[in-house]
Amino acid sequence: RQQLEAEISKNADLFAWSSADMPGIDTNFICHRLAIHREAKLVAQRKQKVSGERREAIIAETQKLIKAGFIREVQHTTSLANVVLVKKSSGKWRMCVDYTDLNKESFKTRKNGSKGGGAGIILDGPNKVTVEQSLKFDFKVTNNQAEYEALLAWLRITQRGIPDQEHPSIEILTYSIFTIHHIPREQNVSADLLSKLASTKCPRQHRTIIQETLNSPSLDDKIVNVSESAERGWMIDIWNYLKEGTLPEDKDKARKMRVRSAKFIIIDNDLFKRGISIPLLKCLAESQATYVVEEIHRGICGMHSGARSMATRVLRAGYYWPTLKSDCQAYVQRCKECQQFGNTNRQPPEVLHQMMSPWPFAQWEMDILGPFRPAKGSSKGQWADELPSILWAYHCTPQSTTQEMPYRLTFGADIMILVEVGETSHRRHAFDNEQNAQEAAVILDLIDELREEA
Repeated sequence: RQQLEAEISKNADLFAWSSADMPGIDTNFICHRLAIHREAKLVAQRKQKVSGERREAIIAETQKLIKAGFIREVQHTTSLANVVLVKKSSGKWRMCVDYTDLNKESFKTRKNGSKGGGAGIILDGPNKVTVEQSLKFDFKVTNNQAEYEALLAWLRITQRGIPDQEHPSIEILTYSIFTIHHIPREQNVSADLLSKLASTKCPRQHRTIIQETLNSPSLDDKIVNVSESAERGWMIDIWNYLKEGTLPEDKDKARKMRVRSAKFIIIDNDLFKRGISIPLLKCLAESQATYVVEEIHRGICGMHSGARSMATRVLRAGYYWPTLKSDCQAYVQRCKECQQFGNTNRQPPEVLHQMMSPWPFAQWEMDILGPFRPAKGSSKGQWADELPSILWAYHCTPQSTTQEMPYRLTFGADIMILVEVGETSHRRHAFDNEQNAQEAAVILDLIDELREEA
């Protein structure tokens, strides 16, 4: 058997793996005839007409879903079903939308380039159509470069379709908008195997898989021009005025800029705002603000608080940007856990009456303790994995008995939350290791007084 397998592998190029390996054969023998009337007219679903009252309800509900980030505009509108409105008993309208066909319209790509020497690409399309490609690199690449080359290879597939086909049986459209998500390796086994195949197997041995060898990187440019205006965002005008004294040409705008810039200061190439609750607030760009909001809301110390409470916690952590309050409110509205487990209106339809006879509870020797609120996470039985984060949150939360944090009663100092490590705050930016060790020793000597007061 081993000898037979070795002989087949040795003469792999002599076998006809596809119709492209059999030149000279009439296509009538290898192609199936589809009974399609080419002159038939394409049929698309017509737009349904609705009354004025229903049209207003549709516009209002659609704007709410777009603002919450739940839906977005798509280009393939003919594949969507018309909305259906059902009138409620309260007089309002309920809008129903069918998303079934929309989920089947685009290819889903899985890529892996973490293994040295190769990368694998898998396109999962509608109607259970799967396209596989194996890449081999003839040059040294890092993990990030391999991932980038795999992404560029996927974009090339979408532009040229499936190669080695005289009449491609699969047509892949070029999309103007696509989304990239990270998939863990344990959930991306197929692409991982393709990357190993590219670095271990001989070329042309697996003709059922699209194989490609890259002899050089797709992009050789070494110089990258980063725009400071795009990076700093709303801070660019204030930054230019404080650094170079640049003012707008309009007199009113220039006067407003001078008044506004008086509240800001640049320290070590970072812009800070002079605050009232906090002396210095670090100014963040849009990408930095997104990380801070997510970390404070659902991070290791997050408790899925409301918009006002979350905005206050961001200020206490030492950060600022102009749309802080509205961004926190929008994030809470998009948070699935907050909407699922948030407080709902359960006001009774009539006045409640007191129950004067407590004898059932006295007989059972029990009292009402509930209702117990469900947890806002999805850990379920995996409580052991969540225990370290719960203990950390407990140690940095003031207790009702002592009004102090257990961490402060142990070490005598306030804790530094993780968001200040991910996005450097002012006190971490001015951190001095030698001075901190001396201050920590002094605090530990005075910690007994703090414990007695607690």
